[in-house]
Amino acid sequence: MKQISGGSDAGSFIVIGGGLSGLSVLHALALLRKPGQAYGLRLLEKETRPGGTIGTVLRDECLFEQGPNGFLDSRASTLALLKELGLDEELLRADRQAADRFISIGGKLHSMPTSPLAMLRFSPMNAAEKFRILAEPFIARATDPKETIYAFGRRRLGDAFARYFLDPMVSGIFAGDASKLVLGEAFPRIHEIELEHGSLIRGMFKLMAQRKSRAKAGQPAGEMRSLRLGMGQLTDTLAKRYTDLIHYHEEVRSIRKADGKYIVESSRGAYKADQVIISSPAYAAATMIKDMDRELSQSLSAVPYAAIAVVGFSFPLSAFITRPRGFGYLIPSGEQKKVLGVLLCSNLFAGRSAAGEIMLRVMIGGARHPEVLDHTDEVLFKIAQDEIRSAWGLNAGPRVRFLARWPRAIPQYNVEYIDVKRRIIAQLQCHQGLHIASNFIGGISMNDCTHNAQLLAKSLSVQNDSAMVSVPGKAFG
Repeated sequence: MKQISGGSDAGSFIVIGGGLSGLSVLHALALLRKPGQAYGLRLLEKETRPGGTIGTVLRDECLFEQGPNGFLDSRASTLALLKELGLDEELLRADRQAADRFISIGGKLHSMPTSPLAMLRFSPMNAAEKFRILAEPFIARATDPKETIYAFGRRRLGDAFARYFLDPMVSGIFAGDASKLVLGEAFPRIHEIELEHGSLIRGMFKLMAQRKSRAKAGQPAGEMRSLRLGMGQLTDTLAKRYTDLIHYHEEVRSIRKADGKYIVESSRGAYKADQVIISSPAYAAATMIKDMDRELSQSLSAVPYAAIAVVGFSFPLSAFITRPRGFGYLIPSGEQKKVLGVLLCSNLFAGRSAAGEIMLRVMIGGARHPEVLDHTDEVLFKIAQDEIRSAWGLNAGPRVRFLARWPRAIPQYNVEYIDVKRRIIAQLQCHQGLHIASNFIGGISMNDCTHNAQLLAKSLSVQNDSAMVSVPGKAFG
């Protein structure tokens, strides 16, 4: 049996899963070691590469993001991580000329309103639907903690607003169904704004004033960021820094307890540890702990996920009848399309395509269309290319094509999930030293993952010069 330990007074840690959450936990724990202190620290990853859904493919002068395209700089955790890794000089800001976002309705792209005047000009909504938005400050606060995002939008701003804006937003972020995802879980800040201010409109005006104050003070105001070599540069840098601590192609098969320790059995051996941090998806975690705690395993298995296929193209500019402009567009579910939206990657960040070309990503599937992953590659390419043709017109095909399939891409914070999450947290309290740092609890964004990882590492921080002390609390941010 392989044993990880740092001596009789030291703790030992195993992180399971090499996505952003797991790598961030590994990094934070390594930084918390005091000079001269020794404790065992390892990360086990079943794949042959780090990053999980984060990954950047470079081919023929094109950068294709298999997963997240970037992150917002409105929270400190990811920016702090990049600075610690020496990657702050590699940061890119999204081109402000690409700020315009669109909604595809009836085969036509409509600018997403960013002001009251622009909302009045939004032609898919009639006068009564626009007037309904003005009633928002007079709507009572919510009373249902399980209110869905769509129900929230319809209650506060009207059905048309929920249909044209909230529905596609949820598809773009969660690949989810706005009529099923719970507002307080998926977008807790919006839920808090209603509770604090009683009105979204009043709350947004106050937030705008705060952003202006932060901007004057030189603080980030919520811009989209990426890295020069793509988001894979972040996870690759983390992996290279801790190459001696990461074991690839080592799938964890079970976790059990023996003599006050955790025994982690993998495809290559077994390890002892005082603390185990699971940073794998919920369904993988369920398999690992089923022999130790069947009820917890069943709860983890109940976390729902949405499937998604991501198609990337690089087209010569001359291939488009109308040049694509802006950030990209989203498609409301009422349009009955399998495509969720299209992102114009090369408009956003430099270096994403060869000179004279445009790089695009087409998101297909989501919670409403899980069957898309049964399609062949060529069918997915055709769906994506037909969508691009409908938006801008095409007279030639792409020079380069990419495809990433994610059968269980994004956890879905739906109504059933609330009870599942509550059970998971309660059941974990029976296992001191067993922790979760994964996007199925605490938020799906990159900022959520880095923040929760740092929070957990601090809760396991060094209490003296020679020991890591196990704590019963779980950190979910």
